[in-house]
Amino acid sequence: MLISYMLNIGQLMSIPIISDRFKDLVSMHDSCRERFITQQKVVGLHEQEIYMAGLADMREQYLVERKGPSMHTLLFTLQGQGLLVTCNGSQLLTANSLAVLPAGKPFRFFIGDDVNHWQMAWLLLDVKRLWLGSQLNEQKVVASEYAESVWALLSLMIASHCNPLKQSLWLSELVTNLESALLLGAGQNTAQQRVKSAFEQVSLQLHQNWTVKDIASLSCLSEAHLNRVSTRLFERSAYQHLIYLRIEKAQELLRYSQWSLAIIATHLGYSDAYSFSKSFNQAVGCSPKVYRLRNAG
Repeated sequence: MLISYMLNIGQLMSIPIISDRFKDLVSMHDSCRERFITQQKVVGLHEQEIYMAGLADMREQYLVERKGPSMHTLLFTLQGQGLLVTCNGSQLLTANSLAVLPAGKPFRFFIGDDVNHWQMAWLLLDVKRLWLGSQLNEQKVVASEYAESVWALLSLMIASHCNPLKQSLWLSELVTNLESALLLGAGQNTAQQRVKSAFEQVSLQLHQNWTVKDIASLSCLSEAHLNRVSTRLFERSAYQHLIYLRIEKAQELLRYSQWSLAIIATHLGYSDAYSFSKSFNQAVGCSPKVYRLRNAG
């Protein structure tokens, strides 16, 4: 099916952009491909108040238009190019960009006449999603280094549809990436952003022998400043948050894997099972073996 309502760039610039010009419309060429991620496929989406997400590989002709959307929309462009029209004008959506489209404000996006490919990831977010705060008050397009990682995480969630543990891990990473992308786009506290990014790296390499000095170096901050920012962000010092990340991962592995305590200890950066068990008991209030028995099945 060919697109039924398409404008070229010249037409776009000459049309008065007012609210009553917008419609509720979706139309695309047969060559377009799209994969959907719904709350039925990923249970955790509901808890994170993400209504739906998708991966779109659009070619030839493609258009989406909303007059008064009830959800917030995020568009991460990976490759190619799209065009966005709002009441304030028009903007190109190029590779490594993020379009923020708040609920209640009309928009139109499509592929221009001189471009025949647009690859992007999109998400529909519930208006009650509090962690976004004021970042969704205005329509805007910002450069974003997170387009590729958002695409990759959504792809992993689709691929791991039979593995709830993996889906939960990818979803957690996705939410962190969304927070970071929106904060970075808003030009918010760069020290907080660096600390978040540092701990993201730490969480992916918990087997390493991390020290507070290492994390401070990753954050480009002094150890004292790192601890202040960490306390502000997580209500824990940097060292306490490192322990928190390890214990959180340990709980997941104890619930969903059959790994021995020695293997889990190595995976999480502990020298042996005894050190791991001691740290786990201090944090959780019971031994890893008891925790596994309590949460079996």
